[in-house]
Amino acid sequence: MDRTLGCAPRTRGNYVSYARRFLNEAFGDAEIEWQKLSADVIVNFVQREAVKLQSVSSGQPVTAMRALLRFLTSAGVIPAGLTAAVPSVRTWRHSVLPRAVSADEVEHIIMASDPNSDYGLRERAIVLLLARLGLRACEVIRLRIDDIDWDRGCVLIRAGKNHRERSLPLCQEVGDAIVAYLKKARPASSHRELFLRWTPPFRPLRSSVSICNLVQKLLRRAGISVHRPGAHVFRHSLATHMVIGGGTFKEIADVLGHQSLVTTEIYAKLDLNLLSEVAMPWPGGNQ
Repeated sequence: MDRTLGCAPRTRGNYVSYARRFLNEAFGDAEIEWQKLSADVIVNFVQREAVKLQSVSSGQPVTAMRALLRFLTSAGVIPAGLTAAVPSVRTWRHSVLPRAVSADEVEHIIMASDPNSDYGLRERAIVLLLARLGLRACEVIRLRIDDIDWDRGCVLIRAGKNHRERSLPLCQEVGDAIVAYLKKARPASSHRELFLRWTPPFRPLRSSVSICNLVQKLLRRAGISVHRPGAHVFRHSLATHMVIGGGTFKEIADVLGHQSLVTTEIYAKLDLNLLSEVAMPWPGGNQ
């Protein structure tokens, strides 16, 4: 039985990483003796790991440790009570606004790619997929030539992080950029992935880091500075502009591939004009 069923590959890798660090901290190089595992060791590990992270991510070691202890409990290795030893880390939902750039800045970033060079055509095709369709970096590297339906004018985004497949309209601008890249810049290859390594051997991209590095180069070239620059800035920007333009949360969730509208709720804070209309008056202030 696959006990990691339902977790994306990246999530499973994250859990394994925490498990290894925990076991190394608890037992070091000595032989693992599960009967010596105590609640104090679990609590100390989770607390130390949580303080290394930003508040929005501090729940990661909690989730990872609970997954590990549930597995060990189901396997009969440890008693069930130890699972309850994992402490909760208080996080405030929607405490931080999603980081976005303005519509003008998005256009400047896109224009930072050189359409007269092969590499610039590759950059332009990638950044337009991020900016216009709101794709994740991992979705870009998994995109295959066969996923593009030119007749219907749409692109299939296969199930990934949230195990949800979706089809998005392929606007003329994005379609033209992909065609230019395929005709003039993509290396000849038997691989069906749309984007390949830029230098030999021309294999499919293995990591989302390559897309994030490309975005960082474009940001520097455009002279735009953002906190934690990466591909996600375009998802947040697209959702922000949709909210301000009157888009519904359901529409945003469908574009971004959110499995639950709860994930999309964070963008409610971005429509500041609407929020100001329902804001409570300050006590003692003007009514």
